[in-house]
Amino acid sequence: MWTSGECASWYAQAAPHVKQVSKTVCGPMLELLSTAIEHPDGDSCDLFRHGTTFVSHSLRCMTALASSFAGGQLYGDLPVSGLGSHVAATVVPDLEGTKHTCADSNQELLASLKEDVNARVLHQITLDDHAKGRMSEPVRVGSSSCPPLGQVRLVPRFPVTQGTNEDGSPKIRAVDHMSWSARLHLPHKRTRKQATHSV
Repeated sequence: MWTSGECASWYAQAAPHVKQVSKTVCGPMLELLSTAIEHPDGDSCDLFRHGTTFVSHSLRCMTALASSFAGGQLYGDLPVSGLGSHVAATVVPDLEGTKHTCADSNQELLASLKEDVNARVLHQITLDDHAKGRMSEPVRVGSSSCPPLGQVRLVPRFPVTQGTNEDGSPKIRAVDHMSWSARLHLPHKRTRKQATHSV
């Protein structure tokens, strides 16, 4: 499909930065496989040519990095989710309403940041992700390049240690905590004990 030009045709309307991120994904084949297994969310294949939007920041003291991959929507009330028998689902709140709390949510998140022992490594991983075309260039929150905090919703990016490298240094990978939610000054009830560094 690459040599026949089918992939090029499939990505014809994609934005350049979306093509860069999805350049190793064979879109037509993905669609064929989705149809073959009768996947209920076959339209999800289009995310590789239309994209989505996200913002994340690194856990560094008083510093946050915003990154974007412009395009479609990855959240909301999905008509179907996963495979199997249909079950009743709880209706999600109006997502438009979350826009009004973006600034407060972001301020709460930024105020909660503490510098991680692997902050410099995490920052370098983020820069490497940009260099490899996985995300746009990181920007410092509050800089002229950063969108207003009332128009985006930040989420934490934190480092996880997974074994060691050949030189004995810790092997670090970055995790974007997309399910992070601000308390927005509401009392927080803990239902169980948590480890000091748990997320």
